[in-house]
Amino acid sequence: MTERQLAAELRAVGVPEYDTEARIIFRELSGKSAAELALKRTELDGEVLLPIIERRKKREPLAYILGVWYFCFESYLVTEDVLIPRRDTELLVTSAAREIKRGGRILDLCTGSGCVGISTLRMTEKTTALLVDISESALEVAKRNAERNGVAGRCELVCLDVLRELPFGEFDAILSNPPYVTCSEYRELEPELYYEPRAAFVGGEDGLDFYRALIPRLGDILAEGGFIAFEIGESQAEAVGMLAVRYGYRYEIERDFAQHNRVLILRRFDDANPYCSDED
Repeated sequence: MTERQLAAELRAVGVPEYDTEARIIFRELSGKSAAELALKRTELDGEVLLPIIERRKKREPLAYILGVWYFCFESYLVTEDVLIPRRDTELLVTSAAREIKRGGRILDLCTGSGCVGISTLRMTEKTTALLVDISESALEVAKRNAERNGVAGRCELVCLDVLRELPFGEFDAILSNPPYVTCSEYRELEPELYYEPRAAFVGGEDGLDFYRALIPRLGDILAEGGFIAFEIGESQAEAVGMLAVRYGYRYEIERDFAQHNRVLILRRFDDANPYCSDED
């Protein structure tokens, strides 16, 4: 089966981005780069591809079928124990990497696959990280990803329920892509998303449970001159920002590729820094 034929099969079973998925499948299964596939006609065994088509017909995410997904400049192992890394979350990493000082200590809360902390380590020098999640299964995936991406010696992993307790220590950068989907939004998600762990999506009735639990306490472990960076839902910037101001932070908002509010960076009011609160 050629890539074009696979795309046609995926389209026939209702896969929205059938061309993109066919390209990813061919790259993964053939072991060839996109350039190599473009230069030379390649065919894959239809007997190998048919089970993939059948699983996509049931709307199982391609990332789980392949067991690997791409994020920033790295590839990540994924299982149904972790959220699939998404392009929107890359902004959290690039924003943090721009701000972290050389040799800084990073805390990645709700780490899941580890993609936020690991990719941030890969983009920065001499940094170390603590990756935290409530799920032991997720931490096992994160551990494998740290090894896969060559940063296992620069990070530790701890199982904690961050709604109840935070790790000991002091951190120059506290990063988190917490659950922030509301209960009503969750009921309207695309079918593929229900294969992913619900706990990694839902942040309570209004989606703000984790921000309310974390922001009042994070100051105790934030180093002088450090910052906190959260991924947020596009409509949550004002609510999370006002909560941060109440607890002594100023904030700036960063927008994703679609110009949606996506990352909130918090700094203490008394920290000397050229940044200021910005809602524009």
